[in-house]
Amino acid sequence: CLISLAWLAPLSLLVLNRWQTSFDHWYAPMSGSALGEITTALSQDAKPWLATLDGENSKLYLIIDPDCPCTEPAVRKVQDEFRKISRIDMALHVVPIADPVWASNPKWRSVLKNLPSTPSLIAVEGNQMVYVGPAVSGSLCGTTAKVVGIPTLQSRFTSPAINIIDSGCYCPVAHS
Repeated sequence: CLISLAWLAPLSLLVLNRWQTSFDHWYAPMSGSALGEITTALSQDAKPWLATLDGENSKLYLIIDPDCPCTEPAVRKVQDEFRKISRIDMALHVVPIADPVWASNPKWRSVLKNLPSTPSLIAVEGNQMVYVGPAVSGSLCGTTAKVVGIPTLQSRFTSPAINIIDSGCYCPVAHS
């Protein structure tokens, strides 16, 4: 019995490691032209939507796919990081990608059509986008994952930080 356990333990670890790494992907396709197109489209197509915002407070939009296995741990990490921020003028909106209320807004749909993967984060200061990209970087199954995007709200960028080159636990968005 102990001998079979001695064989099963390393085999189980190997299977678990393969399962964990099967979720680690690049946030966006890694071809040069695709990266440039995504970056340009994200910054241009967000402008009409940003113009509809109140322009008063900071907002974080965490775009999720409820069917993605990366969603739950990413939401927990972002919410934990959000609680550490001491700004009362900031709101966190967790938005399912197929939410019918949000999806009915054509300006919001034009933003979503350019997101390559979920979970994604859009950070907005007033009605200026300061970050768009993955919500979490790195493996969500370990301790190496870090929340990205939220620190940009403290940095005061003059142009949006569009982060599409990252690897971690992401699910590609099925664009229709």
